[in-house]
Amino acid sequence: MEWKYWTLFTGTFVTVVYLYRAEIKKILNFIYRKIPENCPGPESEYAGKSESCKGCPNADKCLDGTAKVQLALDKELISNNLGKIKNIILVMSGKGGVGKSTVSAQLAFGLEQLGHTVGLLDIDITGPSIPGMTNTAGRDVHQSVHGWTPIYLSDKLAIMSIGYLMDKKDSAVIWRGAKKESLIKQFLLGVFWDELDYLVIDCPPGSSDEHIGIATYLTDLNTRSLIITTSQRRCVEDAVRSVDFCQKVNIPILGVVENMTNSFFDKLSSSTIVKTTFDRYKVKILARLPLDEQVIESSENGTSIFNLNSESNAAKVLMSLVKDIVKLSNSGSI
Repeated sequence: MEWKYWTLFTGTFVTVVYLYRAEIKKILNFIYRKIPENCPGPESEYAGKSESCKGCPNADKCLDGTAKVQLALDKELISNNLGKIKNIILVMSGKGGVGKSTVSAQLAFGLEQLGHTVGLLDIDITGPSIPGMTNTAGRDVHQSVHGWTPIYLSDKLAIMSIGYLMDKKDSAVIWRGAKKESLIKQFLLGVFWDELDYLVIDCPPGSSDEHIGIATYLTDLNTRSLIITTSQRRCVEDAVRSVDFCQKVNIPILGVVENMTNSFFDKLSSSTIVKTTFDRYKVKILARLPLDEQVIESSENGTSIFNLNSESNAAKVLMSLVKDIVKLSNSGSI
C-alpha cells in the first residue's frame, strides 16, 4: 500500500487518482488504519519522533523530511484544484450549536440569489448538517474524470458533504485530528468545482488539528473567515479563540455574525458583550440574526429562506449580510 493512497509519483509528474464511490469505504478504512492516534502531523517538529509514531508505516518519511515535501506538494495540488475559485469563505464557530451550518447554507442560497456561482462544502466530519439543510440527504456522489462531482441544486449552486459518503445518516465518525485532517485534505483535492465566484466552507467547530490543516492548505488562496456566535458569554469566549486562531494563521476575518439575538439566552446575556469583546480585536459585527421561526422552518425543510419569505426580518438581515460579504470580497481588503 502506498503511503499516499491517492497520489502516485511517476518521474517528475504527479497524478491524482480519483476513486469511484465503491472505493470510498476503502479510503476511509485506509485513513483509519494507517494514521495512528495522536499523530502530531507531518508539519510538526515532533513528526516521526513522538511516542504515537512508533509502529506507524510513515514514521521514516516524517523523520527524513519526505512528509514535509509531500505536504508542500499537497498544498500545490489543492491550490491548483481550487485555483478557479475567486473567493473562499470559511464559516467558523468556537463551539457547536450556534447556527454555523444554518448561516453557511443561507449564505450560499443568498449568493446564488444574487446571481453568483457558488459551491457549498461541508467538512464538519463529526456533524455534517448541510445535506439536511439543503434537502440533499441521501443523494449519491458521482464521478468524472476530474474527480468527485458535487451535487447541483441549480446551475449556480453546487454542494458537497462528508454526509453523502456515510453508510447511514446517523453513523458516527470517531476519529482523532490527524485522521480527520487527512479526509478533509482529500475533499479539498478530490472535489471538482470548476469556476466559482464563491466557495462557502462549513468548518468543524473549535480550533483544532483540522483547522490547522485547513489553514495550511488554503492560506495561499483568496480565503477569508466568517465567525458565528451567540451572545452567551461562553460562546463569545470560544468565538474569540476562533478569531485569535485566524489572526495567528493570517486568515482575514470578514466579521462576526451574532445569531439568535432574540432568544431566551440573549435576554440573559446582553448583546453589548459581543460588540465590546470583538471591538478589542478590531473585528466587525456584520449581522445580528434573530431566532426567527422562518429560519427554523427553512433549515428544517432544507430550503432557502429567501424563497420562503424574502420580506421576513430574518431574510432581510441575511440578505444584508450576503451583500456586505460581496462588498468586502470585491474591495480586496477587510
